[in-house]
Amino acid sequence: MKYILISALSLFIHFNTFCQSDKIPPIKQLSALQGKWNIYDAQSDFIGHNQYVFSSKSDQLVEENIDRSGLSSKGMFFQIPGSNNFVYTVNPDMPGKSLQYQSDTDAHLFSFQGLENTDGTIIMERLTYNLISNDTVQKKYETSTDNGQSWTLEYLENMKRMN
Repeated sequence: MKYILISALSLFIHFNTFCQSDKIPPIKQLSALQGKWNIYDAQSDFIGHNQYVFSSKSDQLVEENIDRSGLSSKGMFFQIPGSNNFVYTVNPDMPGKSLQYQSDTDAHLFSFQGLENTDGTIIMERLTYNLISNDTVQKKYETSTDNGQSWTLEYLENMKRMN
């Protein structure tokens, strides 16, 4: 499983705030991820487990990934203080490495985007969750080097809820 690290000097894309009534509140979408999941790649091969748990503050959703070899990593979705905006950080112990929530009117689709400057090349990054059903979520990570005109799929994961 490929894990993404975003430079501490990440540039962020400005997104709409969520005061418009047609926007789905991010906390509602994130709550659909809560629980334990088996993870499969695009070829339906098992690659590991994910677990999503809300912190005691209820404004942070912690993600723990364990691949099939037993290696683990963590991520966190958290609310920016004083706003309705959420951020996803790949490693909560490395502040500044994060992607901002992108609002959508579709309750089943949400994403996090950001920019990374790698050796002078600006790379757009997008992490998208598609809530197919209560028990199935598709997660994909894409990059773009042409300001979002075209996207390269870096990985695709199919998440199946564990019973």
